[in-house]
Amino acid sequence: MPAQGGSDIRGFPLEDVFPWLDLKEAQIEKIEVIDNKNRILTLQGKIKKHQINNKYYTSIILTDITDLTKLKEKYKQTKCIKQKYEQALESLFEGVIITDCEGRIIYINKAQEELDNVRKEDVYNKKATEVFNLDNESSVLMQALITKKEVPERHQYYINMVGHAVNIVTYGYPLMVNGKVVGAVAICRDTTKAKELAEMVLDYYDNRSNGREIKPAAAKGKTRDNLYTFKDLIGNNAAFREAIRWAQVSAETDSNILIYGLTGTGKELFAQSIHSHSKRKNGPFIGINCAALPESLLESILFGTVKGAFTGAIDRPGLFEQANGGTLFLDELNSMPLGLQAKLLRVLQDGTIRRVGGIQDISVDVRIISSLNMDPNEAVNKKVLRQDLFYRLAVVSIRIPPLKERRDDIPMLTSYFIGKYKRKLNKPVKNISPEVMQCFMNYHWPGNVRELEHVIECAMVVIGDSDYITLDHLPHHLIECYARQQDEHEEVNQLVILDADFRKQTHHNNRKKTNYILKHKIDSTERDLIIKILSETQGNVSRTARILGISRQSLQYRLKKYNINRTKLTTTT
Repeated sequence: MPAQGGSDIRGFPLEDVFPWLDLKEAQIEKIEVIDNKNRILTLQGKIKKHQINNKYYTSIILTDITDLTKLKEKYKQTKCIKQKYEQALESLFEGVIITDCEGRIIYINKAQEELDNVRKEDVYNKKATEVFNLDNESSVLMQALITKKEVPERHQYYINMVGHAVNIVTYGYPLMVNGKVVGAVAICRDTTKAKELAEMVLDYYDNRSNGREIKPAAAKGKTRDNLYTFKDLIGNNAAFREAIRWAQVSAETDSNILIYGLTGTGKELFAQSIHSHSKRKNGPFIGINCAALPESLLESILFGTVKGAFTGAIDRPGLFEQANGGTLFLDELNSMPLGLQAKLLRVLQDGTIRRVGGIQDISVDVRIISSLNMDPNEAVNKKVLRQDLFYRLAVVSIRIPPLKERRDDIPMLTSYFIGKYKRKLNKPVKNISPEVMQCFMNYHWPGNVRELEHVIECAMVVIGDSDYITLDHLPHHLIECYARQQDEHEEVNQLVILDADFRKQTHHNNRKKTNYILKHKIDSTERDLIIKILSETQGNVSRTARILGISRQSLQYRLKKYNINRTKLTTTT
């Protein structure tokens, strides 16, 4: 063959032309050469010895395996990607089934094995209709292959190939490559527990409407005698009082109301207060969290079912019928699927509902109070709330401000929650320390009033017999936040003083650099001082904090910040 550059190699010894070849070997496993077009070729070959007319010759037969090598490399990469995808699918809680273009199963994940009580090897290469005892119309996999379109979520009940009864919610979609269907995927979710939860919700309201007292299992709300009222809404903040005023005025009408605000701001308290002061106060108040249940079950809970609608279905009224003459509170409406929102819109327009599986329209007289955990315009723009439904539900819109916008209410709320858990836990707590109040006033409260209540309850549980809640009784994340704020405050003060001192000596262009050097020096000096005092106190954090004149929490924060291991200091000393 021609050497690199296409020069003639005839007459040259093989050892000189191919010095990297071992002519004693019989095989050339793989070599790379550059041809006269500067392409890298991968070659494979054999070395043979020949004797002709008492002369010995060596022949080398080379085969171009460039394409084969690239193909093997691509196969290796594809196999690696396949393994990663399968690992991801195996970690899902939902069952996953994948078929080829003929509907034969080529993959199921672990969740699907458990759901169907089968093994992978038992179903591989079998038709989906055979494994699940379904026909082409009832199988979402076959429908995806036939229609070449996504199959919407549906409820399915079947007896599979091993006689196992399966109750699921499933949907499917085709796998397309260059416009051609190469397979289908089905995602399956076990609804047994969800159905049990739905039954508990409906049983709760059934029993409550019959006058029997029963603890709610999954539904939100209280009995008629202990619903919240406007007297339970604590706060004097101007924006909060304005929200209450709107709610009080709205309670006198029968219009639908939309309450929006971040999680933990008290939207259900407002909803119950509105109901308690409305002309419907003697009727039922029923609340349901739209994010708690899947679409198929939420529809059954809201509208009820008729016998035979699906396997196990019985004639049962939904929450709309049970709330007749009263108020239905739809919490986190933006979590309700858009398809169900369309059905809700029809109820608002016609004043009638139709049970799942039924053909009869049933008139209902229900006031709707709904809530969002985001701004309504944002919900519409993000397409999690239908615009036409928003106009129907938001005859009156009430925004509840988050706690960070009503910090002036924190002392009053704190006092209220201390009194509440003082009675509940039988604790002698009187108030909180000034440091805790400072911490509360500076904290950003992502969980709003609900988080404040939980913080107070936590402190009251661990406080023992103390009269005052101190920083030691707060959750760790709150203490860290407080210490960080204190540290930043001290650093700012130090830098302001040092900057003023050096302003006279340092040129304007070098000031930022000087501040950085000073801050680094302050940190270094502070770290050395902490290590020195810790060594003298044998690692005692409380004594070290007292000597340094800072709080124990502030010292703990600095130990973490400067990566100081007090255990090692104690051992060393």
